[in-house]
Amino acid sequence: MQMGPDTARLKPEHFIAHLFGRQNAPEFAKLFDDTLRDIAITNNEIFAVKTDGGAKMNLFDRLSQIITDHPSAMPSAAPSSTNWATSASNASSRKNTTSTPRCSNT
Repeated sequence: MQMGPDTARLKPEHFIAHLFGRQNAPEFAKLFDDTLRDIAITNNEIFAVKTDGGAKMNLFDRLSQIITDHPSAMPSAAPSSTNWATSASNASSRKNTTSTPRCSNT
């Protein structure tokens, strides 16, 4: 099966199965962040997110800077390494933006 030219390219280390197998590794949050950033860099020529004004936006923020495992900083119990990705996804969806991002081919 041939994939179209606008299909995002992923490396084996980008897959959830790979990340799941490393979820208890030291510095998993950094690994998760680095993986998302590598996906964005690898596919920079295929797709981009731009504001209404045309400025390019980072596809992924470093979620480890948003999510903390310190109980007093969290509204509920601190995320364990097994639910860190769920917490990361939730934090990412709560992020405020000032412009509406649009996907476009570059």
